[in-house]
Amino acid sequence: MRLKARISCHSETDPPEPKTIGRGFRSKGGLALLIALCLMVFTSAPEAFGQARKKVVIGQGPSSLVYSAVYVAVAQMPDFGLDGSILFFRGGAEAMAALFSSNSQVYIGPPSTAMKAIAQGQDLRVFGAIIGDVPEQLVIQGDIARKKGITAAMPVAQRIAALRGLTIGTSPPGSAPYQVLRYIMSAEKFTADRDLTIAPLGDTGPLLAALEQKRIDGFIYSQPAADIATANFDGVIVVDLAKGEYPALRDILYHTLVGKTDWLAADPDRAARVVASFAKAIRLMRDDPAKAKAAIRPYFKDMAQEDFDSGFAAAAAPLVSSMRIEPRSIELNRDFVKVGEGLVLDMPVDKVYTNTYVDRAEKLGK
Repeated sequence: MRLKARISCHSETDPPEPKTIGRGFRSKGGLALLIALCLMVFTSAPEAFGQARKKVVIGQGPSSLVYSAVYVAVAQMPDFGLDGSILFFRGGAEAMAALFSSNSQVYIGPPSTAMKAIAQGQDLRVFGAIIGDVPEQLVIQGDIARKKGITAAMPVAQRIAALRGLTIGTSPPGSAPYQVLRYIMSAEKFTADRDLTIAPLGDTGPLLAALEQKRIDGFIYSQPAADIATANFDGVIVVDLAKGEYPALRDILYHTLVGKTDWLAADPDRAARVVASFAKAIRLMRDDPAKAKAAIRPYFKDMAQEDFDSGFAAAAAPLVSSMRIEPRSIELNRDFVKVGEGLVLDMPVDKVYTNTYVDRAEKLGK
């Protein structure tokens, strides 16, 4: 409980004047009461001084606007008694390794990555949904698109078939874009390393540089990479997955909260407050974008405003309406891994996720 009144705790250089009561005796009770009240401030409302906030380290892939909800959530965490910070990694595999070693407590990524780790013996749970669709675009060089006759009017399967023989850039293995590209290749019967070459280069900057220098023929990544490529480097969007142009990947969970079960169970209230921070972030991105953008902008100080705005809009569009995990979404991720990587993850879906902390977060009332 926070004390509303301001209580002055004097230093030794500015001692309080002792009060006289009764027959002129100086009371030690007044000083004792003052000390007790001061202690009360520090013990009953230490979060005001940053002492009660529980540290939570979040591991994610390279800094990108697709992680906008993470940046906004970290800004909300002090309101929920948390001290949040972010560790950035080149890809999902490295971010997941940080979770295994307890260098982070929360991993941001698709359930498919968590499921593969569970299959290898890691005790993890997906405990909240963030992004419910694939927010990526597959872009290629304009001259290649024209040479191959690729147009928006063509069926998606034909557009993808025309990519045979190209080199497509993406983020490192284990990342969501990398997994999506592998899935599309397998689903469309491409032979890896023969029909299409994957170049795992990194995030927006390296991908755009490689496209401009024609070291790659195209890339798959989230906004604003596609908008920048089409506006500045004669890029052409071949498939816009964010608009549902690839039906097999519609409604598949893309970003979720993943934690070790022992960390979650050790302090359920802390885990619920993490969920509540993200729930508030999602609401802000939808209902108060100006406030949300203010929390995100420091991570992208050098990005042009137009690109920042388009990237933010693209990040907000696929956010979930509820952070609850549905069994079907886990089943879709299981199928995603089977098709994309040939892995059969034979595990009950209820061993992959929990809604315990979403339920608790809803009771916090913030």
